Amino acid sequence: MKSIQQIISFWFAVVMVIVTIGIGFAFMLSDVMSDKMYGTKRTVFICLMFAYAVYRGYRLYAQIKSNKNEA
Repeated sequence: MKSIQQIISFWFAVVMVIVTIGIGFAFMLSDVMSDKMYGTKRTVFICLMFAYAVYRGYRLYAQIKSNKNEA
């Protein structure tokens, strides 16, 4: 049986991956904050959002894989 902390951690990771991908696409496909963040700074921020989403997704995958091995 999983603890409540493991369940909350899992769903928080899922939400974080979705949110970071959403922020990346929002900045990439719209003019959100284009007056303050433009050019290279905007591109770097978008890349960081997608990189963080990949990192969190990998950690989520590793957590799921380790939970399957324990069961």
